[in-house]
Amino acid sequence: MSPITSAKRVKLYLNPSFHSLIVNQLMLQLLMWGIVAFDWPLVASAGLLALLISYSRSVSLLHPHLSGDIEIDFECSRIYSIQECSYQSVNTLLAQWFIGFKTEQKHWVLLWRDSCSDEVYRHLLVALKRER
Repeated sequence: MSPITSAKRVKLYLNPSFHSLIVNQLMLQLLMWGIVAFDWPLVASAGLLALLISYSRSVSLLHPHLSGDIEIDFECSRIYSIQECSYQSVNTLLAQWFIGFKTEQKHWVLLWRDSCSDEVYRHLLVALKRER
């Protein structure tokens, strides 16, 4: 058995995710296209575009994702990274792209598949499913 699937606590180093950046930019472009394509007055469209661009520069349109040094504790359902948080549930429905952790504050935190190696991601997925 691998060290990840047999452990109660796992340390990982996650690279910044390239897929999350692509999906975020795609969502931004689709929203911009939707604003431009609708038959709205020019002033309203320009205002919405300005708000969308300023919002997307300061905040990502997606849920936040994990990166850097993290530690996942399966026994007490906690994620230790820059800030510590507890997760209530794990969503593996879209595991081919990411794993979603629902925190106690009802927010989602994503762990993207391309942020770590495929082998580590598969072992982590097995460990999370085993702990359910």
